[in-house]
Amino acid sequence: DAGAEEFGNVTFTRKEFKPLILWVPSVRTDAKGVARFECEAPDNLTRFRVIAVGQTKKNQFGSADTTFAISKRLSIEPALPRFLRDGDEVELRAVVRQKASDSEQLLVRCTTGGPLELTSDPRREISARRDTPAVVRFKARAKSTGSASVKFEVESTSQLADAVEVTLPVAEPVILRRESVSGPVTGKTLAGRNLMPAAWKQGRGTFSLAVSTTPWLNKLMGLPFLLDYPHGCFEQNASRLLGYTFLGGLLDYLPDSQARGVAYQRVIDETLREFQAGLLADGRLPYWPGGTQPNDFVTIQAAWCVSQAEEAGFDVPERLASELPEVLGKMAAGKMSDLSPTLRAFALFVLSTSGDDEEVQSAADELFLKRDKLTGEGRAMLAIALNNLGIEQERQRLLVSELPRDFGNIEFNADTFSSGPRTEALCTWARLLVDPAQVSSEFRERLLRLTESSASLSTQENLWLLVAFKAMMKTTSLTSATGITPKPETLSVNASAAGWSRRDLAKLADFTVNGLKPGGSFVLKAEYRTAEKQTKPVTQGLKIDRIVKNLTDLSRDGSARAPFRLGDQVLISYRFSSERPQSYLAVEDMIPAGLEVVNPNLALFAKFYSLPAESGVETAYLSHSEVRDQQTNLYFDDLPSGSRSYSVLARATAAGSFIWPATQISPMYDSRFFGRSASSECAVSSE
Repeated sequence: DAGAEEFGNVTFTRKEFKPLILWVPSVRTDAKGVARFECEAPDNLTRFRVIAVGQTKKNQFGSADTTFAISKRLSIEPALPRFLRDGDEVELRAVVRQKASDSEQLLVRCTTGGPLELTSDPRREISARRDTPAVVRFKARAKSTGSASVKFEVESTSQLADAVEVTLPVAEPVILRRESVSGPVTGKTLAGRNLMPAAWKQGRGTFSLAVSTTPWLNKLMGLPFLLDYPHGCFEQNASRLLGYTFLGGLLDYLPDSQARGVAYQRVIDETLREFQAGLLADGRLPYWPGGTQPNDFVTIQAAWCVSQAEEAGFDVPERLASELPEVLGKMAAGKMSDLSPTLRAFALFVLSTSGDDEEVQSAADELFLKRDKLTGEGRAMLAIALNNLGIEQERQRLLVSELPRDFGNIEFNADTFSSGPRTEALCTWARLLVDPAQVSSEFRERLLRLTESSASLSTQENLWLLVAFKAMMKTTSLTSATGITPKPETLSVNASAAGWSRRDLAKLADFTVNGLKPGGSFVLKAEYRTAEKQTKPVTQGLKIDRIVKNLTDLSRDGSARAPFRLGDQVLISYRFSSERPQSYLAVEDMIPAGLEVVNPNLALFAKFYSLPAESGVETAYLSHSEVRDQQTNLYFDDLPSGSRSYSVLARATAAGSFIWPATQISPMYDSRFFGRSASSECAVSSE
């Protein structure tokens, strides 16, 4: 603890806290059997456990363990929330303990740094009895975002002292908006003030600009959207991996592809390991990690990922390399009775990407004769599979001639993940492969228009649109973008695109690119938040309300008039409704800093809490959840029409007045629908 504890000496501040002090896998003993090591001790005042395992040259093993405690006669420990939001008013609490005498007079000081400022006296004088915790409180307000520091110091009349410092993230109080504009380059200059929407002028955030000498940039930006989807289901992980492998050549046209490359390789390895860990006993994969119900579509797409990863030279885990192809063969051959003909065609397509096989041809013959049971996507998949195998050209042309031309009435299908845009992309790809001369300019223009809306499309729609677009791209001479000003931060691999990233949005109006040539394209993206902290509810096909109930005392509703108290059990119910059935919904709630969510699905908590169902509303079936410090994500694979609700349990853990941003609900595969609740405030009292 940095030497003698002299009165007034708090120059040493405890701030390095580690759960693991030391891990050394190989320490050699001396001739007397004594092993020595050194480590830097952390500042934790706690009990540590030491475990040693020994091995001789003769492969004899032994182990032992012991514990030791680190303590001080006077100590102060922070009791703070895990984070704050800009605008929160918080009570900074610290717990003081002393074991020097029966009673001690103590002087406690609090100092803050960064975006957190004290709004009360920074000094408190208290008395503390031996081995009895004493709580001291200070008031503060978060005035902006960033990393805030909180330091507590305590001194006693017995010439004892202690100091501790921690950092707290201060988050934004409103939802982050991600928007983009794109278009052709028509002159030599591109001025930010002419491109930015009016809403951006009032926002705080960053912008990124990419320009290309080709007209395709706004179409190719669907690839980053595909690779950056926020949800962790196996379908989206598989789509990402296909973006890295099957569509990897398109990255050469993007200005930041080199920076992404290192991260991509890491993500590919992690995704393959997750697939291996998620494999079920029958060799299939579920939709969510940890799930127990197999999902045939996800299994087929994962098998495609594995074959592409192997072809790209990645190390594929053994079970994936052996079990997925075996299951895929059974699917294509029709040996799984519950598989739809369209998914059989998908399995056949994946098998066809790895070469010719008699069993594959036999399955293709059978599916062709039963093609009346195939959807438009199924016929497109079968035509592409035959094309990959290089067989049955007449059948390929017949299948293509039977593909639909109107895609406006195709709804999302939860079994095959099909939708109108994805069906159009698949049908266009089949036409381009089988009979490109028959692909009219109308089909090409419609495909280009679809790819421009990549920011609002699902992973499946972006994936297959990019696959079709890749087939449509023609070899052409590229013009270099190196001569433009200001000097680009990044260039694409083929030098056709330049980029500037994460610059202050407030400076966009004065940002101008010179030296361009007509015929190129640009994509301007912004991530920003508005100054408006109170938001109104929004309903677009989906409605969501957030209902809060205090299970400890109904009279305390979390308002400024009747705040929660520390330790209160708070039930947060999300009531959502839709006029039509929905699939794969995500509910995202940015929890206020004064509450901490308790996951009711864990057996540990189920023993102690009984969550009452909301009266009059049926409970939705939860498929997956992700509980984080600042946000709770709930996922529902199926939602019938009408109203449903789901509740989570929270506990009041910090005192103050906290901003509670809106709750969002949206389908993961249909951007036409979403809902947003009103924002609110949450008050918690320590008394």
